[in-house]
Amino acid sequence: MTNGELLKTVLQSLTEEEIRSHFGERASDPQLSLETRVKHLRKRLARIAERNREPLFHSRYGLLQQSQAPAVQQLLDSVPSLPARCAERLIDHASGEELQALEERRTPRRLVEQAEAALEALRLNRAYEGLHMDAVQSLDSDRLALNSLRIQPGWSDQIQLELKHHSPDGPSWHRIGPEDAPLRRSLVRTEAGRYVPHDAKGALSGETDLYSAILGALPDAQREALDIQIHQSVELRRRLRQQALPRAELRQLLDAGTPLEPVRETLRLLGQDAGFDAQPPGQILLERAQQLFPSLGEPQLNDLLSHLHTQPGALPTNWPRWPPSINAWRASSASGKTKCRHATPAPARC
Repeated sequence: MTNGELLKTVLQSLTEEEIRSHFGERASDPQLSLETRVKHLRKRLARIAERNREPLFHSRYGLLQQSQAPAVQQLLDSVPSLPARCAERLIDHASGEELQALEERRTPRRLVEQAEAALEALRLNRAYEGLHMDAVQSLDSDRLALNSLRIQPGWSDQIQLELKHHSPDGPSWHRIGPEDAPLRRSLVRTEAGRYVPHDAKGALSGETDLYSAILGALPDAQREALDIQIHQSVELRRRLRQQALPRAELRQLLDAGTPLEPVRETLRLLGQDAGFDAQPPGQILLERAQQLFPSLGEPQLNDLLSHLHTQPGALPTNWPRWPPSINAWRASSASGKTKCRHATPAPARC
């Protein structure tokens, strides 16, 4: 149903007493038209959705976490926070032995390490996403925003901003600025995930979003140095997105630790190739080539894989059949040192 038909149907299913009760109408009030009540209901639902944006987002995200593939589900069971889509990408590049282990309800250590590396990368990604979308805003996003603030042109080292939970006397969970700063302000995070700026005398404003709270906490001189006005929270957020804390510094800030070696391969499998150095064919691809061409030796297989790396799209996730680009490789290598013109792939396994 579109154009409000669903809301009309909902309202038409209620009695007049139920409608008045839900909308807080008094019996003496004039009866509103169905169209007017639909408008009121739509606005009310929008307010509810806005207040519950984050749980709604995570509820929708949670529906995507189930997989019908036993191997994928086994990896998800071992690393529960891993998104199903990431698990599928990792499983697509698992070796035969690893797939067999997953079928036996055992998760190979290499896949666990790759999944954990993916989670670390995703945590960083979601922190940056929080600068763009309120639905994924988190403590990590708030720390990123605050530390991006300190690298903005005009930021002063004469002030310290401290983040606290629930009250001005609550536990401090992050701060920027030197310990001996002459000006101190605190941003108190409420249970709703919003903030109240404070100075030594008390609250400087009511509960608001992080960016408005930051501007409310800064003295006039500090805002002028940043060339921003107290009401320009949207502009502040835009600037922090545009000049955000570098990823390496954020990783250190979030205590994610030094990335393990599998990170390189994990990010490549997740589609983040940019900036990586060219690498020789990996062990997994070599194993698959050996399955397809059991008559070839390792040097010849490496030569084959090197050729396929130069062909866009020639290295799919799975090789159900002989890749067409191998024909060109066979022709070019027939008179060369590989001499494997008669090599034929082994039958594909379903």
